[in-house]
Amino acid sequence: LTIMDLSMPQPDGFAVLSALRSDERLKSTRVLMLSGSTSVPDRQKAEHLGVNWYRVKPDSLDGYRDLGSEIMEIVLA
Repeated sequence: LTIMDLSMPQPDGFAVLSALRSDERLKSTRVLMLSGSTSVPDRQKAEHLGVNWYRVKPDSLDGYRDLGSEIMEIVLA
């Protein structure tokens, strides 16, 4: 499982996701992309590149707790 932000210094999350999906050894890696972006085009681009999960970063501590629980479900699935 790889958890990454969309907005990272070079390369950005889209470039990293694209590299993961184009490498035969890594293309099956599950990817959770976190972003502050609620942009539909950003989500669509991530989905087009093969992201498994796209989540907008929570804006509260409870939101991060919920996200942590969701990540644990993903890892244990």
